[in-house]
Amino acid sequence: MMFPPAFLEEMRKDAQLLFTLSPITLAIKTRGEKLDDTTMQLGAEAFDAARTVYSVTNAPFAKAALRTASDDLAKRYGRRKKADIVAAQSDSSPTPTMMGHA
Repeated sequence: MMFPPAFLEEMRKDAQLLFTLSPITLAIKTRGEKLDDTTMQLGAEAFDAARTVYSVTNAPFAKAALRTASDDLAKRYGRRKKADIVAAQSDSSPTPTMMGHA
């Protein structure tokens, strides 16, 4: 079976383009992975710094301005007390209704 020359030429162009783009694709993928790693590391460092500030501001010798910062950080990163979680769940749960027959 004989393929038309135009088909073979198009196939050759596609193969050449694939050969040219493959290393570029690999380089972009590698840079993207490094960017993801860097972003993740920066986030971890920012979180660690915030935890350090939070710990220092909760110290008994912290002044009012530090306590305000501590309160702000607690709102953002703090854990809720178990009693608060239970209260929030009971407030948001629907009240039971009697569905009887009349």
